[in-house]
Amino acid sequence: MFLKPNRPSQIINLKENTITLTTLASGYLSLCPTQYIEEGFQMSINGKFLAPVGCPEIFPTQISELDFVKVNAGHRTHKIVIHCFNYSKKNAIPVLVSFSQGLRNQTKPNFSIQFKKPVRSLSQYFMRQKNSPRICSPTSIAMFLDAPLQSPLQKKCYHKLSDTYGVWSQNIWASQSFGIKAQFQFISKLEDLTPFKNKGIIASISYKTGALKNSPISKTRGHLVVITEIRGHIVICFDPAVSSPNPKPIHYSLDEFLDSWGKGLIYLLF
Repeated sequence: MFLKPNRPSQIINLKENTITLTTLASGYLSLCPTQYIEEGFQMSINGKFLAPVGCPEIFPTQISELDFVKVNAGHRTHKIVIHCFNYSKKNAIPVLVSFSQGLRNQTKPNFSIQFKKPVRSLSQYFMRQKNSPRICSPTSIAMFLDAPLQSPLQKKCYHKLSDTYGVWSQNIWASQSFGIKAQFQFISKLEDLTPFKNKGIIASISYKTGALKNSPISKTRGHLVVITEIRGHIVICFDPAVSSPNPKPIHYSLDEFLDSWGKGLIYLLF
């Protein structure tokens, strides 16, 4: 398979095998199984192990918790070798391959789209849990579920090896375990969102102090928010960092939001 940035993501099937991809471009490469694997799974790209996903007891003790690999191809063909470790050893795993050069510094079109609205708005801080600052990802997913925030979902989102709740692949695996069709992938431009109209969209953002006005937190190295609409130069979100019990939508500047959403990572909930 030859990878080109700004092309739609593609599905490949993996079962204890190796697949070689090639590219002339540099960018971000991610792999996401599109169906629930009960026992869990693990993949590697060019020998770099991605986050082992599944129940905590199957995690190795020392292995990477990365969710993607940055590919630096230069001006020559770059081989990408993918290997899958399927703990269930049953059927082949359908894996979504996405490859992007990121969203920063792109031309902003006159673009508007609405996405699926959450069942309810939630705050990661309202329950006053000791883990509240760390659960923006499961809180964002829980907005699309008719379930309490302190649910088995949050427990399944916990990634023991990295001691975090924010490993993307673990959160998607946890969502799939509850019967949600979910995946994560990179996008390269706003128009890539067009096929996902009326789907649930969660974006991964990061920004320096004061770089995202109206945000309930001044800076972050990694945070998840639910996007409900892009309307011209405005992005409308439910942000789990709002501390009130029923958070209201926040309007962000599209320019500032795109700078914060640099890699173009989304969770997609069907």
